[in-house]
Amino acid sequence: MVYQHMLRPVERRGEENRLQWGEGSQGKAFGAFHSAYWSFVVVIYFLISFLFSAWGYSWILFIAAGAIESLLKGMMHLKEDKK
Repeated sequence: MVYQHMLRPVERRGEENRLQWGEGSQGKAFGAFHSAYWSFVVVIYFLISFLFSAWGYSWILFIAAGAIESLLKGMMHLKEDKK
């Protein structure tokens, strides 16, 4: 079952009354990056899996990609906080 709130990200306001995912063009830029990033990860996953028949352990790529995404998101938030 798919719930309505799972289809679109929910914008929640933080303590300082700012959007958690960034405001304006920075939030849109991150959304575009997010979509392209995971599409790229899936393509790399299939390439590695088909070319090297590594289906048993190529799924680890998704764990690494999630960690990298969290690092990038954290760096973007640090950059926002410095402003």
